[in-house]
Amino acid sequence: MSTNHREKLDPALMRPGRADYHVQLNNASHMQMEKLFLNFNPGCEKMALDFAKQLPEHKISMAKLQGHFLKYRD
Repeated sequence: MSTNHREKLDPALMRPGRADYHVQLNNASHMQMEKLFLNFNPGCEKMALDFAKQLPEHKISMAKLQGHFLKYRD
């Protein structure tokens, strides 16, 4: 299960045995941006670093970055 509003879930859904593992997915850090860049452009470490430094940290989702890389992969 996933939600953007954990506080709105019925407490029965959050009881032990129902949701034992909780993960918060934050927006991308510079390190994550670099690594994702390298997944699409292997061997371009300098470009990955430059790319990540031009973007605001923790403001862009990994999904949005992935969509960008897929759109401009050529």
